[in-house]
Amino acid sequence: MIENQTQLTADEQHMAETFGNKDVPTSNPKDAVGVRKVAFSVLPWRVLHRVALAMLEGALKYGRHNYRAAGARASVYFDAVVARHLSDWWEGTDIDPDSGLHHIDKAIAGLMVLRDSMLQGNFIDDRPMLGPDDALDFEKLNKLAASLHDKHADKSPRHYTIKDSAKDEQDKASSASRVGLLAKQAALQALSKQLGFDRAAFGNAQSPKYGDTFPALNAPVAESANFDHVPLDSPANK
Repeated sequence: MIENQTQLTADEQHMAETFGNKDVPTSNPKDAVGVRKVAFSVLPWRVLHRVALAMLEGALKYGRHNYRAAGARASVYFDAVVARHLSDWWEGTDIDPDSGLHHIDKAIAGLMVLRDSMLQGNFIDDRPMLGPDDALDFEKLNKLAASLHDKHADKSPRHYTIKDSAKDEQDKASSASRVGLLAKQAALQALSKQLGFDRAAFGNAQSPKYGDTFPALNAPVAESANFDHVPLDSPANK
C-alpha cells in the first residue's frame, strides 16, 4: 500500500479545500485532473429525478424535445415559471393540481427548456425593451430599504407565516361548528312555532293547529310512579 505524500500539489490542495478532505490520496493521477472538470457529483440527483417527471409530462403532452425544434418564447416561460408555479408555491400551494407534481420541480423544468432553447439558438426573445441603467440599481434600492427599517425601528409588528394557516383553519372549523349549531337551534325553534308549542310552557302545551295531539304531555306524573312495572296492556302503553 502506497502511503500518501506529505506535500499536496496545487490541484490536490484545491480538491482538499473544495471537498473538505484533508487526506486526499495522491496515488491516483486522475484525482488531480478530474477535480478540475465539470462536477456532476455536486448535482442533487433526487431533485433531478423529480424534474425528469416534469419533463416527461411535457414530452407526453407536446413531444419529446419539441422545444429544441420549435424554440421557446421568453414571455411564455416567464409566465409559466414565475407567475404560475413560483407564485403558487410562494402562496403556500406545494403541488400543481394539474400534474400532481411539485411546483418547484415544474419551475425548474421550465427553466431547463428555456435555457436549452437559448443554447439551440431558437430562443424567441420578447422581453421588454431595456430601461435606464439605474432602473434596477439595487444598491440604491437597498439604501432606501435600510432607511425604511431605521424609520420604523421602534415598531415590532407580528409577521405572519404559513404556520399561522393551521390556526386559521382551526378557527374556521370552530366558527363553522358554531354556525351549524345555531342553524339547528333556529330550525328547532321554527318547527316548534309551526306545531304551536310554547317552549317556556312545553309541559302543559297543546297544539292548536293539530288539536290535543300529545295529551300525555299534560298528564301529571306521580312521584312514586314505577315505570318498570307498568303492565303491557296498560292504557299508558296504547
